[in-house]
Amino acid sequence: MKKKRIIIIGAGGFISTEIEKELKNKFSVIPVLRKKINFLNVQSAKKLVQLLRPNDTIIFIASKAPVKNNKMFIDNMLMATNFIKLYSHFNFKQFIYISSDAVYSDKKIIKENSQTLPNSLHGLMHLMRERLFTQFLKIPVTILRITLVYGENDPHNSYGPNSFFRLAKNRKIISLYGKGEEKRDHIHVLDVAKFIRIVVEKNKKGIINVATGFVYSFNQIAKIIIKITNNKKTKIKLVKRKFPMPHLGYRSFNIKKLRQMNFKPSKFPQVAKLIFEKY
Repeated sequence: MKKKRIIIIGAGGFISTEIEKELKNKFSVIPVLRKKINFLNVQSAKKLVQLLRPNDTIIFIASKAPVKNNKMFIDNMLMATNFIKLYSHFNFKQFIYISSDAVYSDKKIIKENSQTLPNSLHGLMHLMRERLFTQFLKIPVTILRITLVYGENDPHNSYGPNSFFRLAKNRKIISLYGKGEEKRDHIHVLDVAKFIRIVVEKNKKGIINVATGFVYSFNQIAKIIIKITNNKKTKIKLVKRKFPMPHLGYRSFNIKKLRQMNFKPSKFPQVAKLIFEKY
């Protein structure tokens, strides 16, 4: 029996690399890197037709992120519109769009049907791409709205676990904005990859929040990491905020759909000690 074919558009990145690793033992995975097929260029995008087969599953994760300016926003929209222009008539087995929780309005507990009025270019970009794919592709689209992701190969060194792990590893001070009191949900990249495998296996459709369902303050995260290091040089320093606290200081997710699929993401304290040495 032939393996299901998965084409990852936007392969080679932090999250997409782990998705590929997770899928390749069970499926036939074809990674599409930007240097081979660049969806910013319609002529380059046409090369994908050489790889496509009937009933392929597409995972679209190609993006310039996080979106910080108008050019990045326009480039991201161009990638999506070029794909639609060339391949909207294909009858894919499944189309999975890797989106972001940034599409949601600020609310303490977020469900898949919560209001989507993003207050950032990054969130607006993802929301518009979701709508383009949903409207113009022939099949129902799977949209995965992923919350903050951490993991040792993250290239952005973003505020939170990724930055804190590296600072603690190097016995440096961890600076927190305000008192580090805002609470957020962070999910490990391996959990993201495992859940996407389940989505492919079950051929799930619709919108799904990808999060852990647990929130920790940045102060709690920093203290957990410092405890793991067991050294006295890593301290917490409180820094005065220059901007308002993001997302009203609290952002949690209803993950009923994940639980219905028998998926149990890891709590941060459970995995922190296991992954610390990898940073």
